Amino acid sequence: MTLMGISGRREALLTANRITKETTGVDLVDIIRPELKKTSPLKIGKLPRIPSVTESELIRFAELWHSEYGSRSVLTRQLCELTEGTDIQIPPGRCDTRFHKIKFGKMLSKLDGHQIGHYRITGAGKKRNLRLWRLKLADDK
Repeated sequence: MTLMGISGRREALLTANRITKETTGVDLVDIIRPELKKTSPLKIGKLPRIPSVTESELIRFAELWHSEYGSRSVLTRQLCELTEGTDIQIPPGRCDTRFHKIKFGKMLSKLDGHQIGHYRITGAGKKRNLRLWRLKLADDK
């Protein structure tokens, strides 16, 4: 669920903590759950092996994704539809059945946190029990 730019439990807790800190001066996250402030490190180096998908295709896919949606949260289905009518073969084959959408979602899960070109794919929570994805600039945390 995304509400006013907040998606996911972690982001909601950090926002609530920021409001508490601004109003009372007490930083509860530092006291109770300091692990919330840690960000996952950017995974660089070799990408996970994905059959029949080249790194250059992944980079073109990330650029197309960013030009269409920017850093907004999107559903796997929306990303499947994004490449229709282009020469980008991601996801490999067609994305017209539930099976192919699930397979594509698993491919995105493998790429979660990895740098692809100038971008980083991250999970952005769930909406109606469907996984959301967000593309961020690799420099952003």
